Amino acid sequence: MSSLANRWPDTPAPLPAVVSEQAYWETWYEHPDVNLEWNDGRLEEVPVSDLLTTQVYYWLLELLLHYLRRHPVAQILGLETGFRLALPDGRVSIRKPDLGFIHRDNPIQRAETDNRYLGIPDLVIEALSDSTAANRRRDEVIKKGEYAAVGVREYYILHHDPEHLAFYTTTAGGVYVPIPPPGRGDPFAGLPGISLPPRRSPAPPQHHRFARRSDLRRFHSSRVAAGRGRRRAGPRDCRAGAGAG
Repeated sequence: MSSLANRWPDTPAPLPAVVSEQAYWETWYEHPDVNLEWNDGRLEEVPVSDLLTTQVYYWLLELLLHYLRRHPVAQILGLETGFRLALPDGRVSIRKPDLGFIHRDNPIQRAETDNRYLGIPDLVIEALSDSTAANRRRDEVIKKGEYAAVGVREYYILHHDPEHLAFYTTTAGGVYVPIPPPGRGDPFAGLPGISLPPRRSPAPPQHHRFARRSDLRRFHSSRVAAGRGRRRAGPRDCRAGAGAG
């Protein structure tokens, strides 16, 4: 029998009612059978997004990876990588965002051998899971409140329906406010030149075509060209969170 098989217990049904933070990190964080977050003693199974929303996620991920290869201004917080949120009310949660970015100016960088992140990312992205009202509330209300409370500068919620897309940045008081509709500016101030198609584009790409390379090339060329034009016009502050209200 593999030594890995002896590391984790069989997944019980239902999950334990209460689990300590230490037990979560030691036993449940990397469990092979179930993807779990930890919310102040409770294990929470991470819901799954539908195929169309997953394609939007992969499309954006490919675009951002291409950007970072040319402009290495941030580290990526990959899928299922957790970070600890010590909330102002004394509660603690551990979240595994679908995607995150750690700007190079962030005082806590992720070491190459770390399987978790010990700081607070500058940008967090969640692909909305809307199979139930509880799953939507998890991303749109609960996690939004937690991320704002611990200082995640920007938070994006992805979905294949533009009406459910959401983009937030923090004010000086640490409160999230909506970013203007993508396409009218740079949603992430730390990545100049990156923006998303407007919500009401005259000819938006079909959702099922988001991941096609031809769409990506056309989109990237136009957006990066726009970013270069802005940089020629004058210097821009590329620090994480620059320009946040």
